[in-house]
Amino acid sequence: MFLDQARKVAYLGILTALALALAWVERFIPLALPVPGVKLGLANIVTLLSLYLLGTKVGFWVMLSRVLIAGALFSGISGIIYGLSGGFFAYAVMIALKSTKKPTIIGVSVAGAVAHNIGQIMIAAVIVENIEMFRFLPILTITGAAAGMLTGFAAALVYKRLISVRFFQSG
Repeated sequence: MFLDQARKVAYLGILTALALALAWVERFIPLALPVPGVKLGLANIVTLLSLYLLGTKVGFWVMLSRVLIAGALFSGISGIIYGLSGGFFAYAVMIALKSTKKPTIIGVSVAGAVAHNIGQIMIAAVIVENIEMFRFLPILTITGAAAGMLTGFAAALVYKRLISVRFFQSG
């Protein structure tokens, strides 16, 4: 029991550090789009792997830790607020879809990316008190779905590799 808990804490630390590294790298990838806030979401690869390999609790803590630390390091309180709103909504959608066992990790990633954008648009509309924020939703849905496919594909490849080498098997 203790070894399993210690292993989960170690994985949580390693995966959070990896997610933070990917969030940092992503800051240097220019995306010339007319809509603010469009990102690839590379750190979501780690969130997906955490969810699929270690379960909903560890996945949640990886997402939460990454959003809080990355926000503090890179974007301040507004980044934390937007990151949490998108992150919570996306994670809830990903858990719900994963529990149905119907979509692949790629489908869960796409839904999570789109939900992340919806969550951020909702909080932005509340903060600026303007429903017009939703005009960005069509382009954010398209870019989110594309980014979700990319990160989902990457997560699927890594997941298959980790499972094949039995990296996350207890022992």
